[in-house]
Amino acid sequence: QPAQPTRDIVPFVLNVLKSLGYTDMDINLPEFDLLHEECHADGQFYDQSIDDSSTAKEVINNALACGWAELTIANGKIKPVRDVPRAVFEREYGPKTQTYSPQNMTKSLVISGPLNSINDYDGVDVEYFSSVSWAWETVECRWPGDQGIKVEKLKLPGVSDKDRAYQWGMRRRGHQLFRQDTYSWSTELDGRNSGYLSFCAVASD
Repeated sequence: QPAQPTRDIVPFVLNVLKSLGYTDMDINLPEFDLLHEECHADGQFYDQSIDDSSTAKEVINNALACGWAELTIANGKIKPVRDVPRAVFEREYGPKTQTYSPQNMTKSLVISGPLNSINDYDGVDVEYFSSVSWAWETVECRWPGDQGIKVEKLKLPGVSDKDRAYQWGMRRRGHQLFRQDTYSWSTELDGRNSGYLSFCAVASD
């Protein structure tokens, strides 16, 4: 069947990867299948015309961002990782949960976070290409209490719907508010059981 235009995120990304010479052996197809199902269930698409100045990595990550995902490499294979809530702790390889505790830490757990500052963001502005006006428009994303004095401005290629752009921006604003703490420790080979955005159990004394 000849190639056809598509709004679907995963078929587009796979087409780009295959055009670069990657084969099924290089790609974590089950993870891409799962992402495809999740994007369809959430009504997420990639609506963008590609120009010659774009790099393949940029285009792929722009498309995946429309489905709250990023491009990674795990265990030698290309894998998408979607930023969504997880109900159970997970392990990158194998069926068991990976736990980090003083028993397998070589440096103790340290929890740190930034101090409140007047330079903190209190809003997000998302620029998207509207399918209504056929022009770039901006949607303001504010949590209750935000005054929009210092705003993070983001451009979201591939999203053409105002509601989708607002949803994406509100998630980003949530990250600013609630993803400020950093948990740091050291371990040895157990660290290979976790991947980017893995949901892991961490314990200290």
